[in-house]
Amino acid sequence: MSTPARATWRRLAAVVVLAASVASAGCGSREAPPGTEQGDTAALPNYQRPEHYKVHRTADLLVPMRDGYRLTCDLYRPGQEGGAPRAGRFPGIVGDYTGYGRRLGERTASWLAARGYNVIVCNTRGAQGGNGASPAPESTGPLFPWQPQEQEDDYDLIEWLAAQQWSTGKVGQYGGSYGAITSWLVAGRQKPPHLAAIVPMMGARTSTPSSRTPGGIRTNEGDARGQWTQACSQATGEPTCSDRMTALWAAHPVYDRFWEQQTVDLEVYTVPTLAIAGLQDFFTNGADGAYKELAERDDFRVLYGPWNHVGVPVNGVAFNPQGIVLAWLADR
Repeated sequence: MSTPARATWRRLAAVVVLAASVASAGCGSREAPPGTEQGDTAALPNYQRPEHYKVHRTADLLVPMRDGYRLTCDLYRPGQEGGAPRAGRFPGIVGDYTGYGRRLGERTASWLAARGYNVIVCNTRGAQGGNGASPAPESTGPLFPWQPQEQEDDYDLIEWLAAQQWSTGKVGQYGGSYGAITSWLVAGRQKPPHLAAIVPMMGARTSTPSSRTPGGIRTNEGDARGQWTQACSQATGEPTCSDRMTALWAAHPVYDRFWEQQTVDLEVYTVPTLAIAGLQDFFTNGADGAYKELAERDDFRVLYGPWNHVGVPVNGVAFNPQGIVLAWLADR
């Protein structure tokens, strides 16, 4: 889409590590993978686009899925003085597709809409979300994070956004943690034809709890994923999630068809991807594994920084991905 953005990315190595990341390696963080390029924020894409538009927000929009179910969403479009949507066609973005609620994505969605994007932020099927606006009846029902139904809904959402008369037909997706996994899965397993690029942050290309049972062997390094299932109901507002997901994951202690349906095969992966990872995040191995498979591709990059899972900075390098996300999506 943007020649300046494309030129910026071509100057970067496949993997870029912020300088402070290496400085903090002696404080319990992981070291950068071999063969990476180190640099400070000045070496990263300093891509900006002026705020050209007001923001028009439609709350509690119901988007139909192929089976008649409707996702509850908030839509942010480029607007004009007086509050009406701006005329014309704009590229689309699915923002942070998770069960955690739509309010968490409001700031970034508004920022991108003011720079010329149609951004939609939705509750996943069944999620009420402690941070999610007023849930509609269509949002009720069981939540099944990262499983095929949720992936298919993501596909339908992307294609719905691309088909609107105010859309250019190109759609990107970004998300952190839960939203990073949904981004990887829709790109790698569902392959919607109008998905142009993704930016997964602090996440993995699989929901397999390998950090807990690598190869099926339980470790002594904690159980981050098990803790997540226990907190699922509180985090998503879906009362049955914790009990159901804890039992479901326990029923599949090793990699099988259940986990295969929630894992991206990088050998057949085709979507342009910028993966953002924190060296103090338990999901860093997700970016490492993708780099090993995709490093030779021109449309794949990994950015490592000195952040934990929620983006808390170390040594003064703040986690502020908006400009980098914009640069990556503008280049597709």
